Amino acid sequence: MTDPLKDLQTERVLRLLVDSVRDYAIFMLTTEGQVASWNVGAERIKGYAPEEIIGRHFRTFYPEKEQQERKPENELVVAAAVGRFEDEGWRIRKNGSRFWANVIIVAVRDEAGDLVGFGKITRDLTGRRNAEARFRRVVEGVRDYAIVTLDADGMVRSWNAGAQRLKQYSEAEILGAPVSRFYIPEDVASRRPQRGLATAVERGEYRDEAWRVRKDGTRFWSSIAITPIRDDDGQLIGFSEVIRDMTDRKLLMEQIQQHANDLEQRIAERDRTMADLESFNYSVSHDLRAPLRAIEGFAAALAEDLPTPLTSEVHEDLRQITSAVKRMNALIDDLLDYSRVSRGDIEMADIALADVMAGVLHIDPGASIRTAIEPGVRVRVQRSALTQALLNLVDNALKFHKPGLPPTVDIVASRRENTVRIAVKDAGIGIAPEHHARIFQIFQRLHSTAAYPGTGIGLALVKRIAERFGGTVGVESEAGKGSTFWIDVPAA
Repeated sequence: MTDPLKDLQTERVLRLLVDSVRDYAIFMLTTEGQVASWNVGAERIKGYAPEEIIGRHFRTFYPEKEQQERKPENELVVAAAVGRFEDEGWRIRKNGSRFWANVIIVAVRDEAGDLVGFGKITRDLTGRRNAEARFRRVVEGVRDYAIVTLDADGMVRSWNAGAQRLKQYSEAEILGAPVSRFYIPEDVASRRPQRGLATAVERGEYRDEAWRVRKDGTRFWSSIAITPIRDDDGQLIGFSEVIRDMTDRKLLMEQIQQHANDLEQRIAERDRTMADLESFNYSVSHDLRAPLRAIEGFAAALAEDLPTPLTSEVHEDLRQITSAVKRMNALIDDLLDYSRVSRGDIEMADIALADVMAGVLHIDPGASIRTAIEPGVRVRVQRSALTQALLNLVDNALKFHKPGLPPTVDIVASRRENTVRIAVKDAGIGIAPEHHARIFQIFQRLHSTAAYPGTGIGLALVKRIAERFGGTVGVESEAGKGSTFWIDVPAA
């Protein structure tokens, strides 16, 4: 048997608990719908004191239109039939203001199963609804992104202006359609849409880039982010999907990649051509030495075998032959140097620049060569190659002096962040600006060999050496005002 005293005590505790709840309106209705009880939460939410509302029909809380449609009475019919009714909608406070309510009505029956009334719980969700409405307006106003929500089965549940602009479907056309509607046939066949949703559920997010299809059948390259949506209990209720049209970027990247591939191919072709030319130069240079030695030898033998005394014409002819052989040998030597610098491995080392300069200053003991080098400057180069480059620059500075004036050369070196600039200055004949780029090309000369001897390879060799070091060369000069040639090399 039940204990009546204990039952009364339990009922009293429950009554106190219900009356103290402030966040929910909890009250009882009679079978006809009159308010039979009223807690603190009901008074706070709806504005009525208990004596003002108890005994009145609960249709009082409904808008006029819903009262005319007999919605309150119909809710009681449903609750009585199935035991429970739940709804969200606008309700009216005592002062006439509206609030968005979540309503649960439960049928209450006695031990015999007879209906004795209804329990009603109402919660004010106006703040949440307003926040959702603001968010929805923001989402709907976004035009650069397609923002779509899906249900748990991947069917479209909402559709913003960006989605309509991007995918061309109106909301009425697409609501309820599967997300696979936007995938290309190959992806649909491979179940890519389902895999994307499954990955989002498993990992909390799914990101991808892929082709998607518009209503008119055209394709666009899209960036996709899918996030699962869960209720307060952690149950999956749907997905949010954000899509951005990245077609322009993809086409641009493809063009860049194509240009890169073309450039790589051209560089490879140029390297092959340069390698072939350098190999040709190296081979020809070696093969030319034998006939040059023969010419030089036969010229010497001819001078010995001819009857003496030799005429001045014969002397001049033999001198021209010997001079030509020497020029050709010098040209071959320069070609070999150029080919060796271009083809060989450059083994870089950290060395003191002063040690390199010591070898350069002995090029002409009688010349006036002055140096100004910052103390302790070290460079990362191949010593022999840098020495050769500086010897060529100093030799040019000594060679191209003004007629009637002794040559003077100044060598200045200073560090510039990660490089060291070595400048060779002269007071010679100078170079017009329009020829500055040309003089670093192989076999390019501005003067005849009679006026200024040379092979036209020296400055090209300096440029090639600098490039092998990862450096650069340049010149500052004007006709008649001397020249400053400089070479930048890596600092140690």
